[in-house]
Amino acid sequence: MSKILEGMLDTRTMESLAKLKIFQVEEFLRADIEKLAIAGLKPEDSMKLKLEFSKLFLPTIVTGDEHYKKQLKNCSIMQTRIPALDELLEGGLRMGTLLEVCGPSGSGKTQLCLNVAVKLAGEYKIDVLYADTKGDLVASHLASLVEELGFQEDFDAVLERIKVAKTVTMHSLISTLHHIQDPPKMQKRIKVIIVDSLASLYFPFIGVRTNDGNEGLSLLNHVASLLKKLAVCHHLVILLVNLGTRWNQEEEFDGDCGDDESKPSNRGEQEDSLKPAMGKYWAHVPNTRLFLVRDQSDSSTRTLIVQKSEYLASGKTSKFVINHNGTIK
Repeated sequence: MSKILEGMLDTRTMESLAKLKIFQVEEFLRADIEKLAIAGLKPEDSMKLKLEFSKLFLPTIVTGDEHYKKQLKNCSIMQTRIPALDELLEGGLRMGTLLEVCGPSGSGKTQLCLNVAVKLAGEYKIDVLYADTKGDLVASHLASLVEELGFQEDFDAVLERIKVAKTVTMHSLISTLHHIQDPPKMQKRIKVIIVDSLASLYFPFIGVRTNDGNEGLSLLNHVASLLKKLAVCHHLVILLVNLGTRWNQEEEFDGDCGDDESKPSNRGEQEDSLKPAMGKYWAHVPNTRLFLVRDQSDSSTRTLIVQKSEYLASGKTSKFVINHNGTIK
């Protein structure tokens, strides 16, 4: 404490405090005014020092609303240049968070992710890691999107910035994520990681039990930890694709997702409700989950619905159109 009080108290007062066994700031703050008076400090001087020490060393107490607004203010937002998505997300993708797009097969999840990847690589000139877990990403389609979205002049550079990783197993995805966070190998320009899709890697483990327990759930937990660490520590945007499934109450559930989250229930749920795959554990991992559904009246129109979020109102919706060439404008 002597270094902190240097220039604030004279030597005599410091020696008097030492005789009273007051050596630390914490001890000074806990000492009553009468005890400090013995060391020669006037009550008003003691209160002034206590106030200054409190500002320096004690945590600031704020309301939940103040803390929330401060986080939003300090959060970097990256526009996707897809108006419907940016409007729904109140500005765009938030750095340091996990965003999940969940929907039935054929709802347009991959098209949305490809459009986001091309627009971010083209507009911001950043590297985007695209983890293709299904092995069905067609290079010619990606190239045509670059042209259709208006990046003809920067065609080669945009394609170069989109780093495609064929991660067809859970272990290969984990290896890729470890490679990214390794400091000597960390590519500074990577700001966005897209995993399309995580559910396809988890499905082979459904119903499989080993001597060590549920291997699939253990690997899923490992992936979740890595993604959160990358998002927070490296200030990245993580965009995840998950499969949305519909279960009717009359249908019998066949399989084991490791918990009861994906099983139909009789607790007043809608008979044909959309649920994210990968069960109860994964349901709480993403910061924001959007459901993507195809409109029945128009096959090209899609609706995005906020299913859960830390900063968006649940149930909020936005519509967009996927053109015949796969572009979203």
